[in-house]
This record gives sequence, structure tokens and C-alpha cells, in this order.
Amino acid sequence: DDGTLTAWQWEFGDGATSQAQNPEHKYAAKGAYTAKLTVTDNGGLAASTERTVEIVNSAPRISLTSPEAGSAWTANQSIDIEYSAVDPDDDELLITLEYDCIGDDFGWGTIAADQPNTGTYTWSLARIRESGSYIVRVTVTDADGAWAEAVSGEFTIDLNTAPVAAFSFSPSPATKKDTVQFTDQSTDDGAIVEWRWEFGDGATSSQRNPEHKYGSKGLYAVRLTVVDDGGLTSTVEHEVEVINAVPEVAIVKPAAGSMLAASSPIVVEYEADDADDDELAVKLEYSRVGDEAGWVVIAEDQANSGSYAWSASGIRKGGLYRVRVTATDTDGASGTGTSGEFTVIALGNRIVAAAPNPAVDSVTFYYDIPTDGTLYVYTVAGSPVYTANLPSAGIAHEWNLLSGSRPVASGLYLYVVVSGNEKSDVGRLAIIR
Repeated sequence: DDGTLTAWQWEFGDGATSQAQNPEHKYAAKGAYTAKLTVTDNGGLAASTERTVEIVNSAPRISLTSPEAGSAWTANQSIDIEYSAVDPDDDELLITLEYDCIGDDFGWGTIAADQPNTGTYTWSLARIRESGSYIVRVTVTDADGAWAEAVSGEFTIDLNTAPVAAFSFSPSPATKKDTVQFTDQSTDDGAIVEWRWEFGDGATSSQRNPEHKYGSKGLYAVRLTVVDDGGLTSTVEHEVEVINAVPEVAIVKPAAGSMLAASSPIVVEYEADDADDDELAVKLEYSRVGDEAGWVVIAEDQANSGSYAWSASGIRKGGLYRVRVTATDTDGASGTGTSGEFTVIALGNRIVAAAPNPAVDSVTFYYDIPTDGTLYVYTVAGSPVYTANLPSAGIAHEWNLLSGSRPVASGLYLYVVVSGNEKSDVGRLAIIR
């Protein structure tokens, strides 16, 4: 102007005005606006001009905070993808989420498309089929098609495969007396963290390698379920057979090395046990060592009393003997116990007998007398050589072939036992030096 401008009138095209010389204005909506300026000078003259102002779409912005770079995941987990997406124009935004396995040839795979802008999305990794390093991309798009994206750092996904349940057990088959040892042999690509045992008889265990004892015979289905650190499970089942236990028998008496008279009952004591608590039938037998006759029945089908008085008066020949006890349960299983060797003195109608005869170093006189008695040994000429007292409770007396302190000479000797009013027949003893 050739003078001075004194007034400014702005019309911004959206209904807003201003009288400032150099105003600022913010448009609320996108579009083309005609901005008009009218100026007035100090002489009252006015002039106007117009310009078109175009308000365009602003692209959205996005940032990604999860998953974090370097984090590790397994395929049975879910990842919360967390992001922040904003739009300067306050447009409604749509979110697309993708993933990529580094190094494969398949490119980006879609996690979800056209999702609302909630700031988070839970991604289940169940469909992941390959272990490796991954990245996630989140793309935000506004109503005008403007977009922005954010890509995570690399993180790992490890495929978790289900474990393989397996176990062994011993002994097999088992009996009621056995404690069955179960051994876990399961495998997994990670770690197994839980064991669930079902023994088939109502009992259970959460130990890795449990022991179990069955109370009854039968066939049991044992099941093991294992759980790995990813929550996956596997189950295996085997049958455990609990069979009839063989009875166990131990001989207590006669003791090995003992000497017993056939003229008195010989007490056979034994212990017969059955792990199944079955009723036992007992058979008792004896055998003379070296005798070809073998085992002879003493008694059979006896109750399991633990003791039996054997009348051995029928034995006509003394010597080394053994007894055998056989216990049979209701299922027909039998267990046997055999004694050590013991000596049976069988004198028949005699009161005394000497063995060995001939004697070299010593001789034993076996006797059976009702009251205490005396043993006399003479030369064939009638001279006394040896005398000994014999208690009626005993059955044998050993002589070292000394007369006083001197060894007796080789030759034939006579011996006799006197007990009360009884006197034995005269016996003959040969001594060889």
C-alpha cells in the first residue's frame, strides 16, 4: 500500500476467522479449504486475496515392545504381542500381525489380519512347525490407507514334542512277598517333570521310580503317565503278573552232627512259610546216607504245626541220616527243606554197640539204658582195661583207647554195660595199632 495497512481480516475456509496480521490456525479435518485475506489501509481502502489450503492425511505411528529380542519360547506357549499404534488424524486403525522364521524360504506368515487397535494380541505358537529364530512384524493402517510398521528383534521358538512314556519292572513275574521295583525309562526333548503311576490295585504314586507290593495274586494293568516341562503328556501300560509263591521250608531239628537214639522219638522241627498265606500240607521223609533205598516217607498230609515226633524204632541200621520236609500249598506249589547229616543209633535188642570196630585211634560206645550205668572193658583174659560212667540221658561215649595214660595194645577186647539190674550182652572190640 502507498500508505499504511491498518486492518487484517482472515477467513480460513472452515468458518474460523482472525484479525491478527500473521495468525496461526489448525484445521480439524482433512480437505481443501479456501483461505481469504482482506486488508484495509489508513485511507479506508480495502483489498482481498484467496489461496487454497489442502489438509492431507497423516500416516499412523507404531512401536513394538513385545516379544523382546533374545527371549525364548516353546511351541506350547503363547506370546503376548504388545504394541502402541497412534494416528494423528484420530482415524480408526487396523492392525495386521505377521511372523517370519529367519533363514527359511517361506517369508512372512500371517498371525492375524485387520485386528482392532487394542495394543495387544495373544499369539498361540501351537501351529509353529519349526524350531528357530523368529521376528514379528506389526503393520498399522488408517482409513485412508496410510500405514506404518514395527519389527521386533530376533527371539527363539523351540518346538516341544510330546514325551514318550516307558518303564520296566522287576521281578517278573512277582509274588506277594516281592517288592516290585518300577523304573522310569521315559524320554523327552526337554525335561519330564511329573510322573503318575497307577498300579492296577487302586494304589498310586508320584515318585519317578517307585516300589510297590501287591497283596493278592493276579494280573494287574500298571499305567504310567508322564508330563514334560511344556505340559505335554504320554501314557504307557504294562501288565504285572503276581503269581503263587513257592512255600519256604527250613529244618531246625535234628541239627547237623547230632546223635539220636532210634529207641526214642526223634523230634523234627521245621519252619514252613507261605507268602500267600495259603494252608500248607506237610510231608516228612528220611534217608540213610549212602543207602540206595532213597527217601522213605515218615508222614504226609500233616498240618503245618512246625514239629513232628518221628518214631524211629523201625530203623534197624544205625548210621548217618537226613530228614526232608516238603510243604505244598493249595495251588500245588511245593517247597522243600533238608537237614544236615545226623547220626541215628539203632541198637535193636542190644543195650550197647561199639564203632568203629576194629578201632584205631578211638572208639564210640553207643548205648540205650533206662538208668545210669557203667561201661566195663576187659582183655579176653578178664583183666579190666577201662571203666566209664554212662548217664541214662546220653546215648554215646567215646574212648580214646588209653588205659590210664597208656595206649592199649592191639588185640581183641570184651565190653559190657551194667545198668541197674540189667547187664548187656558181652561185646567184642578189635583194636589195631
